[in-house]
Amino acid sequence: RGAGEARLEEAVNRWVLKFYFHEALRAFRGSRYGDFRQIRDIMQALLVRPLGKEHTVSRLLRVMQCLSRIEEGENLDCSFDMEAELTPLESAINVLEMIKTEFTLTEAVVESSRKLVKEAAVIICIKNKEFEKASKILKKHMSKDPTTQKLRNDLLNIIREKNLAHPVIQNFSYETFQQKMLRFLESHLDDAEPYLLTMAKKALKSESAASSPGKEDKQPAPGPVEKPPREPTRQLRNPPTTIGMMTLKAAFKTLSGAQDSEAAFAKLDQKDLVLPTQASPASPALKNKRPRKDDNESSAPAEGEGGSELQPKNKRMTISRLVLEEDSQSTEPSAGLNSSQEAAPAPPSKPTVLNQPLPGEKNPKVPKGKWNNSNGV
Repeated sequence: RGAGEARLEEAVNRWVLKFYFHEALRAFRGSRYGDFRQIRDIMQALLVRPLGKEHTVSRLLRVMQCLSRIEEGENLDCSFDMEAELTPLESAINVLEMIKTEFTLTEAVVESSRKLVKEAAVIICIKNKEFEKASKILKKHMSKDPTTQKLRNDLLNIIREKNLAHPVIQNFSYETFQQKMLRFLESHLDDAEPYLLTMAKKALKSESAASSPGKEDKQPAPGPVEKPPREPTRQLRNPPTTIGMMTLKAAFKTLSGAQDSEAAFAKLDQKDLVLPTQASPASPALKNKRPRKDDNESSAPAEGEGGSELQPKNKRMTISRLVLEEDSQSTEPSAGLNSSQEAAPAPPSKPTVLNQPLPGEKNPKVPKGKWNNSNGV
């Protein structure tokens, strides 16, 4: 195959390796050591493919070597150096020296972490009752260091006495040791997000944005919302018009052809007019608003007749009374009656002057129509 294809595979392999390295650190940080081991095996398999000569790859592989040995540190049956028969933590000490060289770290930077690994290597052997192995590690890695002289003497006494209840052994936490070593190694790494992870996030975001409209299209379109029927607006009846006596008289004089219009109007005023008391049936939309009391009075026998005769069907009216009295044909809407009822007959007695309030009363208010809010507010 061509050189271009080889370089392309190397680039992709590096992206994959860096991604899994990033995930391995996350698993170790979260104490998910089973996941860490699985990712380590994936990275190990990837090493058989071309990766190119990039220094960042070698550095992250050194860190993975150190963390792998620390993660297996409590398992003394595991060995990363078959020829030397070293425990995992003894092997971690050697890898730490390589990191110091390849990362160009100073002795002061590495010293404290190296002491932690040496101490853990001895204590793990003591906790597993491998006292002879613990003594060999102690003499090999801690005999020449004057700064660890006190700890070295304590560990020698523990090994000689085989005292597993000593505070140095009881207070040791391997989990704490693991996390301290992880923080040390991470402090010398580039914490940038791997390229493959960045591109995966962008791709998923684009897919999510593209699939959102499709999901909405698959859903059945909501049907038209039926609005509640509007209540028909009640049309208010115009109040009856009242014409004064003087206005009527002036109009009569203007239109009359008589020489003495004054006398003619007076004569006409004295003339009896026949006004039927039985009102014609009202339209379904309008209802009579007469008080029930008037109906009772109209059905009672007239005074002076002893109640033995029926009231006449017609009553006589003059122009003056006709002008002042309410039109017997007029009706008003009644909220208490339904549209199937007929209007009651107008009472013959007690004429009422329309739009003329009684003394001390306020002018009647025109009833307002009912507001029907279509917005549901």
